[in-house]
Amino acid sequence: MSNIASYYNVKSKTLQRHYKYKVSGFQQWPQKSHAGDYLIYPENITENLSIDEVNLSKGELYTFITNKNTGIKNKGSVVAVINGTDSKTIQEVLEKIHLSKRNEVKEVSMDMARNMSSAVKNSFLNSKMVIDRFHVVRLVLDAMQHIRVNLRWAALKEENWLLNKLKRTNRNICRRSYLMEIHQENYWQEASIYYTNSRKIGRLHKPGERLYSLKDIHY
Repeated sequence: MSNIASYYNVKSKTLQRHYKYKVSGFQQWPQKSHAGDYLIYPENITENLSIDEVNLSKGELYTFITNKNTGIKNKGSVVAVINGTDSKTIQEVLEKIHLSKRNEVKEVSMDMARNMSSAVKNSFLNSKMVIDRFHVVRLVLDAMQHIRVNLRWAALKEENWLLNKLKRTNRNICRRSYLMEIHQENYWQEASIYYTNSRKIGRLHKPGERLYSLKDIHY
């Protein structure tokens, strides 16, 4: 607007005021009296609608109801714009649209907010509510993340508990020793002796190292 004003050598505010009150038809706009609270366009109602809340500026929440007619490329897609997200406020505005037009709606997609579902249920009597798949997937991912974090903390807690148990034992368990090929009848047998021949019951350890059985560790 300021570029146009400078081109014609007029003040920018003068041009804006002239456009608002003379050219745009704002003074004759039928919805001027309630434009700050709501806007409704019943002629844009189709069988499939969407409802969602939008934060436009300064924390102000507005409820937008649009159709899903992709062929019009966003022109004439707005059914209603409502200042606020309260269920009662939304319902009061939608009831200003004639019941016959509202009964044409067969499906309304939304998120999982209770205020939206309540307003849709009472305003579009012949419609079914469909939860947007984006919100369903996000809810599932949040639940999986919650489970994953709980399992991780449980595993860390168990690991710390076992480490503390091992620290409280007065035995010096050789970390390089490893058990293999132990017979079932000797599984809990005491092994607190010095082995010098590793061929007796398999490769149990390196010669000259002391070995303890699992029985010596008290859980």
